[in-house]
Amino acid sequence: MSTATCVAWRRTLIRYILGMLHERLVKIIQEVSMDSHKIPVSPALQRLGEEFQALYGAKLEARGEARGEVRGAANTLLKFLAARGLAIDEARRAEVLACQEVAQLDRWVVQAAVANTLDDVFGPRA
Repeated sequence: MSTATCVAWRRTLIRYILGMLHERLVKIIQEVSMDSHKIPVSPALQRLGEEFQALYGAKLEARGEARGEVRGAANTLLKFLAARGLAIDEARRAEVLACQEVAQLDRWVVQAAVANTLDDVFGPRA
């Protein structure tokens, strides 16, 4: 079945289902589909969400901050290399973006400040 046929079939099916629903329910579904925050939540589900947040919220937030710090350090290094006129190839770019250690990225930034070549920053290729 082609993509266009699938889309047409899906639209027909949705119209059929919505046609069977009460008008008020259709209005609620349309409102909710536009804003996920309007979805009604049962008290039990609300408590579960609060418990999850209490147990894992800080850990997940710290993990997100660490990822953001690594990504920021990698982007800073790449911009710094570009500003210094040190053209970086895709292999080196991938190496920088794959690095998950902020300390290593910081060392590369310091080395990039005085480097004349990429080998001065990253060391010679193996």
